[in-house]
Amino acid sequence: LRAAAPPGREPDAPASLYAGWSGVIRNRHFRKLFGAFVFGIGMFNAILTLVAQWLKPCGISEGAAGDMGAAFVVAGLPAAIAAAVLLDATHAYAALTRGLGGFAFLTTVGLVFAATQGDALGLYCAFAACGAAYLAVAAVAMEAAAECTYPTPPEVSTGLLFCAGNLWSVGSTYPATRADTG
Repeated sequence: LRAAAPPGREPDAPASLYAGWSGVIRNRHFRKLFGAFVFGIGMFNAILTLVAQWLKPCGISEGAAGDMGAAFVVAGLPAAIAAAVLLDATHAYAALTRGLGGFAFLTTVGLVFAATQGDALGLYCAFAACGAAYLAVAAVAMEAAAECTYPTPPEVSTGLLFCAGNLWSVGSTYPATRADTG
């Protein structure tokens, strides 16, 4: 007979957060997801943080840049929900992660191209497409990370993804803001 787990603790939960993280980081599949997710969340945060500064040389006002950031999020939320529903129905973790990752790359290229053209309508569309791609791939990546690190609780893998992603965001956004202020 196994002893019952203490209240509030799952039987297979690691004894400490460090033990959970070290076990997760040894997983080859998680490491691949980790690298892509950390880079992606860094791009997401940097784009939304620096959108007005980035688009100012293109002749886009701060208000319009804020609206473009809103289009990013507004288009991303239903895309994330749709991706989660599709993933739940198909369990195609690898295919969805690769497909949405490729789509995120293409939308980023489209966003940069639209910015070089200074086309406001093109920028709104590009920001919406980027939001749909980035938030959808984030939803799929979190679920895939939880799946590939099972039986470790999903809070450990997701927490590690977001912790490292936010650290990368600070590390990549701060130098960009310093470069902008000259």
